[in-house]
Amino acid sequence: MNYKFQYKNTAFELFKLSFFFLYSSLAGIVNIIFTFAMIALISSRWHEVNNFLRAILVFAVLFFVLFQPFMMYNRARGNVNTLKELTLELGEKKE
Repeated sequence: MNYKFQYKNTAFELFKLSFFFLYSSLAGIVNIIFTFAMIALISSRWHEVNNFLRAILVFAVLFFVLFQPFMMYNRARGNVNTLKELTLELGEKKE
């Protein structure tokens, strides 16, 4: 009995893969530490700073929480067109 599987990666699967590799690397760990540090800074100094600094602090947190994953997904969506469809065949070979 022969089995044939055809598979093509989607943009979301490429995004999940790149997201996993980013956040399991040193750069991802630094991103997580920076995000928590920015949240701690915002919560401790929110009432002391002016509106311009508040906007900068919120933007810095949103960059790592929202904007960076969004940019990674757009990059994956652009790369999905360059991938080929994979074919896997299992079973006896007919001669």
